[in-house]
Amino acid sequence: MILQGCGGDLNNWVKEFTNMLKDEGIVNDSFSFDEVYSFENDNLINLAFAINNGNIDIGKLAIFRLKLRNVFGAMWLSDYIDNYLKDIKEINKKPKAPIVGADGNVFNLIGICSQTLKRAGYHDQAKEMVNRVTNSHSYEEALSIMCEYIEPTDQYGTSFEEIDVFDEDIEI
Repeated sequence: MILQGCGGDLNNWVKEFTNMLKDEGIVNDSFSFDEVYSFENDNLINLAFAINNGNIDIGKLAIFRLKLRNVFGAMWLSDYIDNYLKDIKEINKKPKAPIVGADGNVFNLIGICSQTLKRAGYHDQAKEMVNRVTNSHSYEEALSIMCEYIEPTDQYGTSFEEIDVFDEDIEI
């Protein structure tokens, strides 16, 4: 969750926000945030609270966030990115690499991914990816690492999620 316009002592913001969550019954008394990040955007200091603890009542938190919307500009991170950081989506977009249906030899896939990254201008990431993959311990780990850097597609640029892997004519 993002709180906007958090001037002053950021530690007090974290402490008070945590107390508010406790008072609302959203978290238990022993709760504390593992990760809180501060960042500036449009001359506002904002806090991003990582909510990855299983002891949070998400339903109550969602309602509480709505109450805080007008006071602290509270919103989910995904909403903040959509509304305030639209350019970050393009920055973090992975280049499409045609590895689906390609020769599955790991070295062939490394080459495809490396060339895709270089063509997209990510020369340092290409070197990093090759180094990480060649030091991996399994084929699955190697594929996982490659997919951190690229979006797997078929030779026509269709993303993995769009590819229909089942033939409708086959009867079981």
